[in-house]
Amino acid sequence: MKFEHLVSATMCDFQMLLEHLKMPIAVGCISDDDFTILGRGYGRLNWDYVITRYYNPDSAFDFCFKLKENGYANNSTPPIGAFLSSYNPNNKILEIYGIERFGNNPDLNGRMLLLSMFAVSILMSKVDGKSIKLIDVENNVELREHYKRFGFLEDGSENFTLEISKFNELMNSFIL
Repeated sequence: MKFEHLVSATMCDFQMLLEHLKMPIAVGCISDDDFTILGRGYGRLNWDYVITRYYNPDSAFDFCFKLKENGYANNSTPPIGAFLSSYNPNNKILEIYGIERFGNNPDLNGRMLLLSMFAVSILMSKVDGKSIKLIDVENNVELREHYKRFGFLEDGSENFTLEISKFNELMNSFIL
C-alpha cells in the first residue's frame, strides 16, 4: 500500500479515536492555507524554518487539529494544534520536526503530545516502524523533561529517540 494511503487511513482511525474520547476537535492533514498561517509566525515555534528545512510532501506525516462546529471541522479557522513529521521507510524511523498547541483550548491543554503520540502509534503499526526521533528539540529543560516522561532519550545532541518497543509499552500503560 502507498504511504499516502497509510497516512489517510491513520487520519481516519485517529479521528475515530478522538470521537470515541468525545473530543470536540477534528484532525486532518495540514492544508496549504494552514501551512501559510504557520509560516507567517503563528505560534511559538519557528514553523517557517521547520517547513522550509524539513517538509517533504512525499514522506510527510502531518496533521492539525481544528475545532468542530455542528459536528464538523471548521476549516476556515486556524489550527488549534499542529504536528509535522516525516517517515523514512529505509530505516523505518519517524522524524518529528514540530509539535505545538495554539491558544488555550482545554481539550489540548496538557494533551498535545499525548494525542500526537496516539496518532504516531497508529501510523507506526501500519508501516512497521522501528523508532521515533524528535529533531532539533529546543533547549528548554521543562520541555525536555516532558519528552523524557514519554520515554524519549537524548541522543547526545538536540535530538531525542524512542524505540518502538519502549513506545508500545508506554502507550499500553496509558490505555490499560
